[in-house]
This record gives sequence, C-alpha cells and structure tokens, in this order.
Amino acid sequence: PPMVITVVNKAMIIGWRGSTTLMDWVLDFAFAPMASRAWLHTAPKIRCQGGFTGLVESYMCQYQAFMMKEIKERDLTELIFTGHSLAGGLAQVAHLYLNGERLSPISEWSKMTDLTLRCIAFSAPMTTMSLDRRHKQSADFVNNVG
Repeated sequence: PPMVITVVNKAMIIGWRGSTTLMDWVLDFAFAPMASRAWLHTAPKIRCQGGFTGLVESYMCQYQAFMMKEIKERDLTELIFTGHSLAGGLAQVAHLYLNGERLSPISEWSKMTDLTLRCIAFSAPMTTMSLDRRHKQSADFVNNVG
C-alpha cells in the first residue's frame, strides 16, 4: 500500500493507506509469523505477522536513508507511525522494527537517542506474538516498546 512521509513541526509522520485492493487483503491474511534482523538480537522469541514484516523490511530498505537524512537535517525529535486496518498493522510492525534497530550497536538508528518513537494505529489486527512468554529479554523488549 502507498506510504506517505510528512514533517509537522519537529515530528516526522509516516502513514500507510488501509486495505483497499485484493493484494492488500492477501497481505492481511499472510499470517506466517516471522522474525526480523531488526529485533532478533534483543528479542529472539518475538515474531510478527509475515506480510506486514516483509513490507516494513521493504519500506525500510527503500526509505531509511531519506528518513535519517531528514531527521538529522531538520533536527526532528519525534517519529510517528500511523495507519488504519492493514496500515495500522504496518505502523505497529514499523514501530517494533525501529525500536529493535535502536538497540543494535551496529545500526545508525542506535545513534538517534533523542528521537522519540510512537505508534498510533486504528482498528489494526494483532501483529505480534511471543514464542515463549517466559523469555524475559523478549518480554521486556515488547513491554518497553509499548
């Protein structure tokens, strides 16, 4: 689905469109739980809905450099992910993704310690699961992400 990036004051807002096409609905039902390199190092038992995880990985590959450049040049202090339905699921996974990246010492995102990450999702599906709820490191990560 289409994505928009806009800046309001000191916040970058990233939003997606909800489900409207047949392909959107196919992605909605791509339930296979997937790990991501973005959080596996800190939360190895966490999995997210496969279709959303794949799309977030794709969007980050395409737009991460632009996002980071704008955040640095404009001295932005907040990054907000938002969406409804399918887009809300994408917002949730993107939020988890960047929180994981920020905990990786080799990620450029780990240097952006003053950047607040937020997610505002509407009518979004459940996107995240734990393979072992007793795994403290994974549970702590999810609880800290919010």
